[in-house]
Amino acid sequence: KGSVSANKGYAEQMVFGSLDGYDRVITTTKDYGVNETSIIWLEADSTTQPHDYEVLKVSKSRNFVVIAVRKVKVS
Repeated sequence: KGSVSANKGYAEQMVFGSLDGYDRVITTTKDYGVNETSIIWLEADSTTQPHDYEVLKVSKSRNFVVIAVRKVKVS
């Protein structure tokens, strides 16, 4: 369970420094083992369809994990 941003903003930019190229940020209190090679289904109806997001950066702290993701089109 986590929170997905509507779009990127100032607070998310501070978490990732000057990282560009991401579309959304996922924030969760649990570490699901997501890394920079992970793929994510946010808007797809199921995992039987192609994934629609790729992870660009993961920032972990004691209390939460913040994940920057980029929308992709996979055929």
